[in-house]
Amino acid sequence: MNRVLVLDGMWNKSLAAVRSFGRKGFYVTAGERTRLATAIFSKYCSRRWIYSSPVLSQVNFLTDLEAELKAGRYDVIFPMEFSTQVLLTEVANRQMIEKYTRLPFADADLAKKGNDKAFIMQYARERGIGVPTTYMVNDIEQLAVIAKETAYPVLIKPRNSSGSRGIVYVKEKEELLTLYLKVHKEYPFPIIQEYIPDGGDVYGVGLLFNFNRRYVHLLYTSVYVHIP
Repeated sequence: MNRVLVLDGMWNKSLAAVRSFGRKGFYVTAGERTRLATAIFSKYCSRRWIYSSPVLSQVNFLTDLEAELKAGRYDVIFPMEFSTQVLLTEVANRQMIEKYTRLPFADADLAKKGNDKAFIMQYARERGIGVPTTYMVNDIEQLAVIAKETAYPVLIKPRNSSGSRGIVYVKEKEELLTLYLKVHKEYPFPIIQEYIPDGGDVYGVGLLFNFNRRYVHLLYTSVYVHIP
């Protein structure tokens, strides 16, 4: 029987992954830093594992993880939250993990680029892929020019965040500087982007691809509340 370790069990995407693997008959361990985690209560969860918080102590978390990997004989591990993924795919940590199991995620440096909205917008634009009008801000002094030339409404988006965290809707020019500085304080140099009405729900999807970039498995689908 295939054995899977799913981390970050607090998230709905982790629950979806546990269900997906469990329905296929896999032995699934769901882990989280607290027992109050959605995925841990799934009927498809074969084992429940509570580990040290990687936020409070990465060293203790990695020690717990190595012990679990040694004992669990897992075929694959899935860190479901981006911060956990980056931690585990740093070179030294990946080397430790891959002594015991597979870690089917890109290395940390590449993952960080893929999570950077400014990098992705620039990468797509340079290759002729249509993207919303996007302003990359490297100096606060640029805001005066951007405020005059952009069409409203616009969105201020953190370069690195998930879901709708940190995103601010700007209705008119007079609001831009104040709202930008507010976001900038928590998420340095966010992008400013054209607002495109979605007309309905916003969908998220998690897919598993192999290292040859071929689709392997649907991990989860989610529906999010859209920005008005």
